[in-house]
Amino acid sequence: MCIVMKRCILLVITVLILKTDAGLTNFETSSRDWFNDLFRDDLNWKLHRGQVTNRHGRGNYLYLTTSTSNGKSAILESRILRTAKRGSCVSFWYRISGKNPGELKLKRMEMTGTKIRTRKLWLREGDQGRAWNFARVSIPPNPHTRYYQIIMESKLGSGRGGVVALDDIDLDANPCSNSLENGGFVVDFETKVTAMKNKRYGDHFDWVITKSRAPNSGTGPARDVTSGIGHYLHLST
Repeated sequence: MCIVMKRCILLVITVLILKTDAGLTNFETSSRDWFNDLFRDDLNWKLHRGQVTNRHGRGNYLYLTTSTSNGKSAILESRILRTAKRGSCVSFWYRISGKNPGELKLKRMEMTGTKIRTRKLWLREGDQGRAWNFARVSIPPNPHTRYYQIIMESKLGSGRGGVVALDDIDLDANPCSNSLENGGFVVDFETKVTAMKNKRYGDHFDWVITKSRAPNSGTGPARDVTSGIGHYLHLST
């Protein structure tokens, strides 16, 4: 029985670990790349059509509501993926709306040696408006692990009628591009900035790289716009 069980586990892993990316999942057909977690949450993401409508105005999307499940959590996990040498990029569309709808976060789960580690890479919480929003998150490379999973986790709030929804998840084996269509570039202030600098002369203050709430109480945003857990520039008057 033990030998058979080990062979079954090996077969499942062999089938799942085929590539470094999962491609685009739009939930119009059965997904082989994203699955509801079986043990670590309270409820499942539900395939839904109508009411919120997907970002194209029709079709399927994943959906949670606080009306029947407030305070509970739901986890969506990717297939097991090979670590890309230069890092990967995941993009998706999301909607978090209503009074106290809860939060949505993206994490990377990996095994390093005999330990399973989870790293939070992106977070949004509270009402983000009734429109669908786009997010793109860099998955940094890790030379110490060969395989990992992407975890999309939502913890619902206590408000009635709150909605958390996901659509069009795209996992690319290439790093996220910081280039723009017009030839410009994106600076997210998460690494050393070489493309932009404070002016040395002719002004009165320097921009300061800040994380979370600004140093002076009651000033500045609570979070950055890129990941919700990163850095931004702040200037106090």
